[in-house]
Amino acid sequence: MPPNAPPAAGPFGLPRVYWVLWVGQFINRLGGFVLTFLPLFLTEHHHYSDARAGAVLSLYGLGSLFGASLGGWSSDRFGRRRTILASTAASSAVLLLFGAAPAGPLIALAAFAHGVCNAYGPALSAAVADVVAPADRTRAFGYFYWAVNLGFTAAALLGGTLSRHGYHWLFVGDAVTSLALTAIVYAFVPETRPAAAVAEHAEAAPARQLHPFADPRFLPFVVAQFLVLVVFLQSFVTLPLEERAHGLPVGRVGLVAALNGVVIVVMQPLFLRVTKGQPAWRLLTLAALLVGAAALLAATARDLAGFAACMAVVSLGEVAFSGAAPTFVTEIAPPHRRGTYQGAYSLCWAGASLLAPLAGPALRARYGGAAMWITGAGLCALAVVIHALGTRRAERAGG
Repeated sequence: MPPNAPPAAGPFGLPRVYWVLWVGQFINRLGGFVLTFLPLFLTEHHHYSDARAGAVLSLYGLGSLFGASLGGWSSDRFGRRRTILASTAASSAVLLLFGAAPAGPLIALAAFAHGVCNAYGPALSAAVADVVAPADRTRAFGYFYWAVNLGFTAAALLGGTLSRHGYHWLFVGDAVTSLALTAIVYAFVPETRPAAAVAEHAEAAPARQLHPFADPRFLPFVVAQFLVLVVFLQSFVTLPLEERAHGLPVGRVGLVAALNGVVIVVMQPLFLRVTKGQPAWRLLTLAALLVGAAALLAATARDLAGFAACMAVVSLGEVAFSGAAPTFVTEIAPPHRRGTYQGAYSLCWAGASLLAPLAGPALRARYGGAAMWITGAGLCALAVVIHALGTRRAERAGG
């Protein structure tokens, strides 16, 4: 298919090339064992302390910040296809190094490099935006997120089996699925970058990655979404601490965490069907409301049922923003800067991933769990207002 030819139609009215990317992403996430089991790999295999393991995880987060910027800029400058191929191939090599590295500086370097290799994420999002018609983008991004979670849920089960034969098999499996995504894109995905991007970025510099943050339409959205993400991530950072403090055994803590994947896999297709045609700002506002409600539930939860209810509600919030957020970013971004804007949104995720593990436990330790969760609900209430006013106005103004 020529770079700017209309994409051929596929299942559910979405282009065939979209479904090729969907399958590639699913296979890639099917091997996403490493992050799930990395704390155990570091503490049990390399005998790191909890604090030292946390420092390695933070290096991965720092690398993700660089990867988000690099991937967004590179996908506009060199093309979506080249960026995906380079970063996924590099990811395979880094994962093999990571699994074989001895304790010490090499593991720290590998963790950082693994984060940088997430540069393929903004390029994938930009490619989806390139090939899917505007009216179908929320649905397309929603199904894409569903593929990620479907793969991640299966990866948790497969990873547990592989780890019994040695932790190094987790890294091998993740490397193989990353390489599978590389092969799929190389064989079946043409370049999707709009022709205007080629001329626009012929002399572009990486500094342009900061352009979205000077865009008055993007800024309210990214502030609101950052607040929501910081609170949302507490469900995986601070909620387990609350559960243990109220006497839940480790097995039940795991059940609550698993509920997240179950809700997304079951509810995402239904949600996309029910909300078809709704503007992105409305879904983002709903997401902020749901995440805030989950924080209030967490503030009062005392048993398995209460914590499960919190996880179910916050997962519905995740379903609501998973398709709407990248759709909004695509709508306001100039076509030749879609990668840059998607990279900026990835920076929002990476920044929240860095702040959430620091802020949540610290606030809980100083002021108590209830105060921490109520503060989170307040931040979500602020995000509701910003989305309902600023994001709504920006979406109506268009790209």
